[in-house]
Amino acid sequence: MRLYPLPLAALLLSTPIQALSASRPLYPMGGLNVKIVDGNVRRAPQRKHGSHELDDERSSPTEDPSPETGYHFELETFLPQSKIGSNSAFSKMNPFSPRGFVFGNLTKREDEGDYRNSFSYRDLLVPYLKSRQSRYLYGAFDPQHGPALVNSDYEFKGISDREFGFCWGFSTVNRFFAYAAFFDRTLKAPVSYIRNGKEKNEKWFRFYEAIVDDILMGKPRVIPGFSNFSEFSAIPEIEFYLKLKTTEAWAFRAISAGSLKTFFSSTEELGEAGVDHLLRALRKRLNRGELPKILFTSADSKKMYGGSLDIHSVIANGVHLNPDGSGRIDIWDINFYFSDLSRSPKHLEIRFNPSTGKREVHYPQWFEAKDTPEATYRSSLLGNVRVSPEDDSEMGALIRNLKDFCGDPTTRRYCF
Repeated sequence: MRLYPLPLAALLLSTPIQALSASRPLYPMGGLNVKIVDGNVRRAPQRKHGSHELDDERSSPTEDPSPETGYHFELETFLPQSKIGSNSAFSKMNPFSPRGFVFGNLTKREDEGDYRNSFSYRDLLVPYLKSRQSRYLYGAFDPQHGPALVNSDYEFKGISDREFGFCWGFSTVNRFFAYAAFFDRTLKAPVSYIRNGKEKNEKWFRFYEAIVDDILMGKPRVIPGFSNFSEFSAIPEIEFYLKLKTTEAWAFRAISAGSLKTFFSSTEELGEAGVDHLLRALRKRLNRGELPKILFTSADSKKMYGGSLDIHSVIANGVHLNPDGSGRIDIWDINFYFSDLSRSPKHLEIRFNPSTGKREVHYPQWFEAKDTPEATYRSSLLGNVRVSPEDDSEMGALIRNLKDFCGDPTTRRYCF
């Protein structure tokens, strides 16, 4: 268990845990009924996160990111993953719903972004964007800037059966917090958190619920009473709400619009031209201080639905090429706790195929020993790798709102 500095540790751990019934109702979150259940948040065992990509996730957390509370939250009515897209709580429209912006980008090149020329933001915002980007660079992950939760089947057992993970939702939520969340421990919330208060903390939760909702709409907000994302997301109420918002973000992007099926019409390898286009698109965004989201499939995926598709969403945080054109794309893989990434950063490899002499993209984390050398080699080979279709729209909203927030004399100090 991670030890937190006061007052968070005192807030959560100094009061003895009271006996609970097996479960009882909490207040609704995100339009869904929630219950309190005995036991700490369920975490993935070491070396096994149960992700949808591999049965054996190669992550080895040495500590539990959350304080022990003796209770956790679950949905009162379990949501089968196949029904999430049609659930009324996850189908309300907002500017980041698929119909609002994903469809708008599907017919455009991923590197288009004329919104960036609609106002002069570079002198003001690029230094801020780069300062936030630097927190997530390869080998520079500081656990305090990452969430306490991870894209694990274990952690979502009280929400959904998760036939496959919510990586697209996780990468979306994490990027919004990376740029639009400003933590200030010196400020006090208008409502105090009651230690071990559970259902008594509804007013406190509603205050922070509104802040989280704004951040996930690309609106910068100051979060009072907390020092960083890890500390904030470790609070049981916030952790569970972030899981619901991650599920919502995933449903908007992957299910409601059928975006995956539209976006990935093929899982064949990129080829030389595709690799070049991907690298140009990523470098352009990274040079502006952005953290682009990318989607990729296994080259051996044959069907979009039906259990044979390996697909993943990650955040790119660097591109490094050798003189011969090989190299790596650094990534923030949300299947790993932030403390894992600080010890063992992840990346995609750009290799030359020994048979064809052409470049391919591989994800070493997907490597598996197979029956034949060819199958073993192809286990890490990726097919389509693309910048997410909503990437420009999300960053456009962030930039427009950050321009106002960072230019406001009352909040500018949080940016620079």
